[in-house]
Amino acid sequence: MPKLNLSRVYEAMFLVDSGDAASWDDLVKHIANILTRNGAEIVGITRWDERKLAYTVAKRKRGTYVLAFFDLKNGLAVVEIERDCSLSEKVLRTLLLKADHFSVADMRLQLGEDIRQDVAQRLMTERGETAAVVHAVVSKPTHTGGEPVRVIVDGYPPVPGASILAKRRHVREHLDHLRKLLMFEPRGHFDMYGALLVEPSLPGADLAVLFMHNEGYSTMCGHATIALGRYAVDQGLVPKVEPVTEVGLECPCGLVRISVEVSGGRSGRVSFLSVPAFLLA
Repeated sequence: MPKLNLSRVYEAMFLVDSGDAASWDDLVKHIANILTRNGAEIVGITRWDERKLAYTVAKRKRGTYVLAFFDLKNGLAVVEIERDCSLSEKVLRTLLLKADHFSVADMRLQLGEDIRQDVAQRLMTERGETAAVVHAVVSKPTHTGGEPVRVIVDGYPPVPGASILAKRRHVREHLDHLRKLLMFEPRGHFDMYGALLVEPSLPGADLAVLFMHNEGYSTMCGHATIALGRYAVDQGLVPKVEPVTEVGLECPCGLVRISVEVSGGRSGRVSFLSVPAFLLA
């Protein structure tokens, strides 16, 4: 029976004890040993961040996240890597994701200087990739009553299209890897919502938006619309008018009218009037 070619690139996020992270070189060797003894070729390993944990993990209230990319010739070895991580005293939690949608340039952006040039060059040759220039995607975290909205403000490639639906078609067909990068773990989560601001095409629209989430792109989102109303006022995207500032938001469903209460220069309550709806009996 011929041997199956299951080679692919993976992204791994390791949660480790912050005390172990202080001995960085030893920790990197430990993680690298788990990966390499299971056949992985490491692209790079870097320290992500130290954070207070949402809940206690193995009696720890703080932890350090470590990001790694690696190439695995036998994808079935992922099970062994996860098993070894579960047995490790240094690794508290592990999340492995397929990273086929990441270009080598994307990986280089995430890892910075912590990248093996020989492995990166081999992957670029195998994939036929060129040394593309990548810009960081910048987003602003907001929420509406606890519902998260990530407003993307910079770093996205230009989105062509004569209409909002043409723009949405373009990002779905050509830029969907960026949606996954922003919405999926470890940068996002199941309930994460994104708002990509684009050039408006409708008369009366102050700004236009493409809504995204973990499954794709939506036509309208109420809590994101409320967040964008305040965001537009607070960031000076529209002139601030008291007692109410009106914002025209072009969505895939049509033009939505947002009313933002303003008092003493500060934004407050938000309401909006969406597009007409009907019930088909």
